[in-house]
Amino acid sequence: MEPCFPSGVLETEASMKKCPSLGTFAIVLLVAYITSESVHAEITTTTKQNHHTVDATLATDVHATVTCGNAVKIELNAVPCYGTPIAFQIIKSPEYGTVTPPERIDDHTVVVTYRSGDFGESSHDSFLFRVKAPGRPASIAYSADIKILPAPERVALNPKVMDFGSVMLSQKKQMTLLVSNEGRSRVRGRLVLPLGFTTLGDTMFDLTIGQSIKIPLEFAPQEPKIYESTLTSLPEIEGLNLEMRGVALSRFEVTKRDSKSCEVKNISDAPLMISFSGGAGLIMPRDEVLPPSGKKAFEFQRRSSSSSKESHVSRHDSPVQIFLSDGLSRIDLEVSPPSPKPTSGSMNSDLVENLKAFGKLNGKAKSTSPGPRTMLGQVTEMDSNVSKEVDQSSDGVLPKQTAPTYPLVPGARCSVGSSWMGRHFITVSWDASAAANLIPKVEEISMVLTSPMDAKKEISSPSDYPTYRVQSRTLTSIVRRLKNEREEGLVRDPGPGWKTIELSLLGPEGIPTFASQFQLFIPPDSPWSLMKKVVLATVSFSALGFLLSKRRKTSKGSL
Repeated sequence: MEPCFPSGVLETEASMKKCPSLGTFAIVLLVAYITSESVHAEITTTTKQNHHTVDATLATDVHATVTCGNAVKIELNAVPCYGTPIAFQIIKSPEYGTVTPPERIDDHTVVVTYRSGDFGESSHDSFLFRVKAPGRPASIAYSADIKILPAPERVALNPKVMDFGSVMLSQKKQMTLLVSNEGRSRVRGRLVLPLGFTTLGDTMFDLTIGQSIKIPLEFAPQEPKIYESTLTSLPEIEGLNLEMRGVALSRFEVTKRDSKSCEVKNISDAPLMISFSGGAGLIMPRDEVLPPSGKKAFEFQRRSSSSSKESHVSRHDSPVQIFLSDGLSRIDLEVSPPSPKPTSGSMNSDLVENLKAFGKLNGKAKSTSPGPRTMLGQVTEMDSNVSKEVDQSSDGVLPKQTAPTYPLVPGARCSVGSSWMGRHFITVSWDASAAANLIPKVEEISMVLTSPMDAKKEISSPSDYPTYRVQSRTLTSIVRRLKNEREEGLVRDPGPGWKTIELSLLGPEGIPTFASQFQLFIPPDSPWSLMKKVVLATVSFSALGFLLSKRRKTSKGSL
């Protein structure tokens, strides 16, 4: 019986027997296959082992921030390796700062200290490091990036406080401020000075590290008070805050003597003109020029009143506020002078007594008769030095002589105003009924306007002005009656730069008198050219012409 094998197998074995080389080739292929699988398995195992070693020594990049010139601690971390200490190595140092060697915290963490340089300009720095576990290859390079912030601007001031002490108005005091840049960056800015303080130089500054500058500061007060404030800068800079102090003093002192008078003293080293304002219902003193260290007493009076009511008198006994000024500062003073006794009946008796005191009614006058000095039309005191040379009139009746000056009619007042064209007007009025019987005929009325200072000279024509301007600082001008000048052909332009003021005399109830217009000539270089000042507010005038003479022609008008 034949074996049951497939025919193919038999054929194969038969073939192998016939061709021994073919069998050998098959065996070689089988061996090669087994060898390749073994090598592949070994390679795979080695690759997995290598990959495990790199992961164990991995680290991370770090970031830090520091201010220029300062230091910061930075932690460097690696992936733990089963508790095995990992080594850290700085492989590239920072460019603008320094870093200390690593200090171990645990097996996979160290700390280093980075210190920035004092360059003040850079904004970034970095260094590189790597890690290595024992028996393993070192890791790739990791970076530590540091952001550098600019250092705060800081300056130092010397002195710390600037105290200028006491300074009188119109004067100045200087001190020098030393500003030093003690920061780690450049300093730029502008000084902001408080009120009353200025600098002689530029308020802008630009300081490099360690640089210093001197800035002159000045205390120039504008009003009497205590100045205390702080100097700052824009933008705000650390350390640039300076306390500044100073005391501004008035140039004059006022001492109240009693309820109706005071004493004013000039404490400056220059002449001062003291002016008075306020004082409703009072007869105010005229402006006075005080020499250096000079002093003078001033008295205040209430205006006379014809009212006899008790309530009216009581109201006028109340305190009144007045103001004294030198043009730069003002001092307030409260006074309460007693009220004058109310007058009753007509004022004719007073006027008669005044006229008798300074000359007879027939025109015979004494040359030594004192004249009145008035403020805004109110008689305040008698001046025996006021006199006037009167030229002989055109009709030859009145001889040239030193004519007396008579007291002003009681109740006369003077006011100042201006029109829309800029011309200034002075209006003088008085109670004509009080003088109607005593002075029925008025020959001539002349008005003398004086400055606040005492009159040194009186002039009678515009031709005298040049001489007057040279000889005296005090302005005195004669108001000439335009009517007579027009009739005699004397009206003329006084010259370029001269000022003119028209003056009106008003009778009862505001009705102009026959001599209703006068003209005032003002020198161009006098203080009167400054019309906005207090000159017009302190006008004084005197009636010089109540010259009653039987030899004169009948007057063309009456009060």
